[in-house]
Amino acid sequence: MKNRKLISFLSLFSLVLILGVYYVLLPPVEIPNNPIDENVNVGDGEEAYFVSLNLEKEEERLRLVHEQYDIIASPMSSVEEKSVALEYIQYLDNLKVNEKDIKTLLKEAGFPNVYVEYEDKVINLLVTKRGNELSDAADIVSSIWKKYGRDYLPQIRFK
Repeated sequence: MKNRKLISFLSLFSLVLILGVYYVLLPPVEIPNNPIDENVNVGDGEEAYFVSLNLEKEEERLRLVHEQYDIIASPMSSVEEKSVALEYIQYLDNLKVNEKDIKTLLKEAGFPNVYVEYEDKVINLLVTKRGNELSDAADIVSSIWKKYGRDYLPQIRFK
């Protein structure tokens, strides 16, 4: 029994000793002095910003829809409350469709990054500018008015 303990101790000790010598004798790893990549594309950050805005809006709308579904599923809700909840879900779906149409329209007009909030007759837009803000704003307003008429008021902000 004593010999087994001694043999296992010596084998583990020799293994640790060999590994220690191995790691001490390894050549050092050289780290480059300039780890900064000079070919960084800043435009990717803009796209991520617009994606995050759209995701936040979608999460909020999804939360609102789930609240309405809770009202519909509740046995304590009246018929009127359930019909109001269904109308609100339909309203949110219409907002989503209109925002998607406006986003597609502006992407076809040459604005790759667009954030759209559509409420009633007001369209809030956050757009990456292409050049001159005035001409970009005029292009956006004219394309929206061509498609939807002058009943809608686009409010434009540039990033």
